[in-house]
Amino acid sequence: MGKKKTRWWIIGIVLFALAVPTFCFAAGEDTDPRDYIPAPGGTDAFILYYRNISGDQIRAGGKYVSSADLRLDVAFARYAHYWAPTDKLTFVANAVVPFGSQHLQVPGNGTSINDTSSGLGDIALAGAGWWNFVKSPSLSFWNMLCIYAIPPTGEYDKNKSVNFGTNRWDFRIVYAPIIISAGNFTFETVGAVDFYTNNNNYTSAGLDLKQDPIYSVNAHVSYNVTKAMWVGATYDLHTGGETEINGVKQGDSFIEHFVMGSVGIQTTPNTTLLFQYGTDVSLDQGTPTNQFRIRFAYSW
Repeated sequence: MGKKKTRWWIIGIVLFALAVPTFCFAAGEDTDPRDYIPAPGGTDAFILYYRNISGDQIRAGGKYVSSADLRLDVAFARYAHYWAPTDKLTFVANAVVPFGSQHLQVPGNGTSINDTSSGLGDIALAGAGWWNFVKSPSLSFWNMLCIYAIPPTGEYDKNKSVNFGTNRWDFRIVYAPIIISAGNFTFETVGAVDFYTNNNNYTSAGLDLKQDPIYSVNAHVSYNVTKAMWVGATYDLHTGGETEINGVKQGDSFIEHFVMGSVGIQTTPNTTLLFQYGTDVSLDQGTPTNQFRIRFAYSW
């Protein structure tokens, strides 16, 4: 394998890791506990997410292939407006703007990578609707359907190994068949699929990158410790996403298992803070990560 081809292969594995949903809000369905409990109609909300993400290796085919120094500080500013035309239906419109900085260093003889990127990512626009089948003081049960459109609005430089923009469209369909709030417990299951258009300016060679859909399943359980504090646990499964470069399949479809713990605190009637730690317990393709997250939410 020549040096140029080897470099493209390494970059491909790393960029594939960046497309894994735990890495970027706009690259796959990645949710928090109680994300899918609808706010009352007429509510407006501003939510600021911060994530510190790090990884120290690259895996391919389930095996370690290289050390790496991956550091990502990313934030997401989200505005949401809810309305409820009936007591059984609630809708929300969202806009999410990601921004931050990232650094990637991969050693290698003639194939080393040392890149930094910062700026805006791809803006996500989304609408969702809830059907409230059961509503009582002790039990509530919802279904939810959400549609995302994520245009290539972020900063993208084909000569860089890491970018906040993807230079392609992402369309996402999300369905939550079970959202239950019973007493102090809340349980959510969420399934999603992401479809991508081609990136026709991939790497400095201007290659054509195609990616198969990425499928996601999330499960959350949370418990009210007090009226102002809750704890939660998350399990995420992400799979699919094989890439094709200039018509050549790369054989890089992946399976990822990710777990996370959360602590939520309501600091005022309108303000909540969420503290989280998550890690990959298994990832056969890409860069396993450790993640520290903070979320601030204000509603009115």
